[in-house]
Amino acid sequence: MVITHILIVVLDEPNQPRKKKSSNSTFRDKPKNEAEQGAATPGNQHRLTVDLSPETPTIRARKMIERRKRGFRLACMLLMGMSLVALGRAALNETLFQNPRFTLREIKVDTKGMLTESQIQAACGTATGVNMLTINLRDVRERVMQMPAVRSATVQRDFEGTLIITTQQRHPMAWVKCEKLHWIPKNPLQSLLVDEEGTAIPAEVVLGEFDKLPVIEDNTIDQITPGRPITSPRFLACMKLLKALQKREQQGGDKILSLKVPNTFAIDATFASEARVTFGYDNLEPQLVRYDRFAAEARQKKWSIETLNLVAEYNVPVTFRVTKAAASAPLAIPVTQVADAAPAARTSINRAARSPGAGKSTHKSSAR
Repeated sequence: MVITHILIVVLDEPNQPRKKKSSNSTFRDKPKNEAEQGAATPGNQHRLTVDLSPETPTIRARKMIERRKRGFRLACMLLMGMSLVALGRAALNETLFQNPRFTLREIKVDTKGMLTESQIQAACGTATGVNMLTINLRDVRERVMQMPAVRSATVQRDFEGTLIITTQQRHPMAWVKCEKLHWIPKNPLQSLLVDEEGTAIPAEVVLGEFDKLPVIEDNTIDQITPGRPITSPRFLACMKLLKALQKREQQGGDKILSLKVPNTFAIDATFASEARVTFGYDNLEPQLVRYDRFAAEARQKKWSIETLNLVAEYNVPVTFRVTKAAASAPLAIPVTQVADAAPAARTSINRAARSPGAGKSTHKSSAR
């Protein structure tokens, strides 16, 4: 039976078609996924995972040695980095921060105004003897700018031991008098100045050049913050009027001495000629036009004005002071005025003075 079976197999084998061998017959195609692998071997119900890298004592010893080597290399690199940082810091301190060449020896101040050099040096918050590289120039400038009298400031260092501070101080324009807030002009303890922008400047030292500045008296001011503009409406009107009158003073007009807010609708201006002129709180332009015309007429006729009320638009009350320079007392003679662009100024001026036999020194009249 066995021999017959072998013969049959041998005889049947040539009849079967031979498979063409591939060029790489050593490697077999692996199944692409688990489904194909399961279909190729349906008889295998449980597959076993083969660990190709077994953990042996020799392998564990080698891994331990490798870990030790990596830790040693990391420690060496860390130690080297720390050494380089320490050496760099020491070199930096020796070269820059502890170098006597960069020691601050002098604080130089270039300024002109009410603040002295010592005041600005004390305000900068930096003393001599420190390293110049540790000085924050921006912080120094901000501390100097906090002074109310300073308009602008620049800070520089020349790396030769000198810190240069250049400041532009505010130019005072008038004194401020507000008894309600205890500001008294020309008082060293509690005096206040303002510049052309209306910025409040406390005057710690009263200089002689500020002694002749005009005074603005306004008790309607609610709050004054040093270094900030005063925002009271009537004070702003006083500043506007003061600028206009000082401009006329530069052109040969009467010198303004003081401005006072007596009530809520008027401003009293006192001049060096002892004339007192009352302006309205608002609509100053037409009042200034009337004032210019009246002042020109007074200069031409050599009148000495005592009071003038420009709040009235049509009948302007005025009083004169008789002087020896006047050839005769003003008479109530209407004067034709040149047409002006302002409607309120298109009036005529009636001038009046006392009669030759009168004994009074002043006489009230009205001007249109």
